[in-house]
Amino acid sequence: LALTTSVQSMEQEPSKLYLERLLKENPEFINIMLISSTGQEIVAVSRYENIPRESLRWYGDDTEFKEALAGKRGQGYVVFEEGRPTLEIAVPVKRSPGDVAGVLAAKLDLRFLSEWLRQIKLGRTGVIYLVNRGGFIVAHSELPLATGGIQTLHFPSVAAVLQGQEVIPYGTGSRYQNLSGERVVAGAMPL
Repeated sequence: LALTTSVQSMEQEPSKLYLERLLKENPEFINIMLISSTGQEIVAVSRYENIPRESLRWYGDDTEFKEALAGKRGQGYVVFEEGRPTLEIAVPVKRSPGDVAGVLAAKLDLRFLSEWLRQIKLGRTGVIYLVNRGGFIVAHSELPLATGGIQTLHFPSVAAVLQGQEVIPYGTGSRYQNLSGERVVAGAMPL
């Protein structure tokens, strides 16, 4: 996305048209912003509201903005807004190697991950879920469980994964009671 000429131009109208089309074609995007190298928003488009030019913000002190401007991909934490997991990301807009013109940032609705997990079958009763760094369920193969209110640090497999360890089924830390109180066997790995 950051390599398209509409974005690399850093011009308001072509960028806005491109980002609006991108928003319509990709339901996982909540909003997308194009930010100049000085930190001033040039364009902001949202799935849920019209953002007038006078409402454009300044991001000069934002950590993800600074990381992206330095040529790195900036990524925030998964947070829950209105019962849905979201993630903010930022990438540099480069006109050429070493020439960072600005930053392309977006907020993603991560519910699509639960839809994807629902399609994976683990035997008759197996479930799959992803947790954030705080141990909260971000995506779950049983969709209603991915609302942000379920904390899983008390599961041995989750605690191990958040410490960077892989949990092998039937190995240490793989047996516990699930959210329904049923005895389960888990396999887990950090991503």
